[in-house]
Amino acid sequence: MESLMIYPFDIESMPLVRHEKLLSKYSIKVLVSPNGWGMTNKDAGIIDNSNETNITISENFEKEITNVDTVLFVESNIKLDFETVIYPKVLLAIEQNKNIICSIKLEEKIKNEIMHKCMEKHIRFEYLMSNEKNDMQSKDEQKALFEINSPVVFVCGNDERTDKFEIQLLLREYLLKDGYIFSQIGTKNYSNLLDFHVFPQFMYENSLSETDKIIRFNHYVKYIELTENPDLIVIGVPFGIMPFDNEFNNNFGIMLYEISNALKPDYVIISNTYREYLKEDFKDMCNLVKYKFGFDIDCFNISNTRIDWNSSKQASRKAYTKIPSTFIDEKISQFKENDIPVVNILNEDNSLFLYEHLINSLSENEKITWL
Repeated sequence: MESLMIYPFDIESMPLVRHEKLLSKYSIKVLVSPNGWGMTNKDAGIIDNSNETNITISENFEKEITNVDTVLFVESNIKLDFETVIYPKVLLAIEQNKNIICSIKLEEKIKNEIMHKCMEKHIRFEYLMSNEKNDMQSKDEQKALFEINSPVVFVCGNDERTDKFEIQLLLREYLLKDGYIFSQIGTKNYSNLLDFHVFPQFMYENSLSETDKIIRFNHYVKYIELTENPDLIVIGVPFGIMPFDNEFNNNFGIMLYEISNALKPDYVIISNTYREYLKEDFKDMCNLVKYKFGFDIDCFNISNTRIDWNSSKQASRKAYTKIPSTFIDEKISQFKENDIPVVNILNEDNSLFLYEHLINSLSENEKITWL
């Protein structure tokens, strides 16, 4: 296995650390965050306010580069200028004969420059941005939607920062452990490092109409079903399911609207940012999703991420704070009698409950016969 550095490390790449065992080719050795982010010499567990990881965050890219085989350059929640901050480190890594993996969207010129320099050095360059193509999605004359016969699981959130990817990876671990054959489409650009599909880039393109995106996504999933013959398909849905207000619109839930028109789910998880919830809030969410998107919610998760609305309004950009995951355990205890379960995915017992609830719910579905 190749030793791996992740840069710039923050909450966006934390799932890789928590689920390192899903990396079949890499062992995470070094995490580097820029000086000034307040993470230096701290255990990576500080990022999500959960269990320690026994990996200490460094700020010294130049020193740490000598200790690894490969560098993964990732999108970060705290934005950095690529040309002035990240690109010089890409060039340094190439000079040091390190393999380069990039999940940051690059201009074609920059991508080609990196590729050429890596070829000259006889080192590997992997560009993880999805460009998956298949015959079914490229046949513009085929406008009909295909029936998806495999059961489909949606992992959605009321916002981006709700541990959706953590849920996707936990389900992956359980399904692999139990020997299921399944397909998965993930919400992170680095999903294929974990051996599953990246959410297709065409769904983000402005050049396609909403109708074309719906048809193409349906054909894309059908292509996966035909080629992989899965017992079930797990799909992570980008963005939030609805606007918070006029300023923070969560893309108006358009992505979920498109996906839910492309295919219907058999099991749906909605993960939410933390706030003080009442039982009626979950009923309201169920009604909204039912009448807006046409499906039922099967399980809720409450993440340990809270939106700091005062800071968000001042900065015109959503700001978040992390609270201890044990605090969520206390808060969700009041919802034990809910018809639809409410879990804390960072609690191991809760994550197992979610998985078993998913399998049991699918087994009760008359159209699903493989369980």
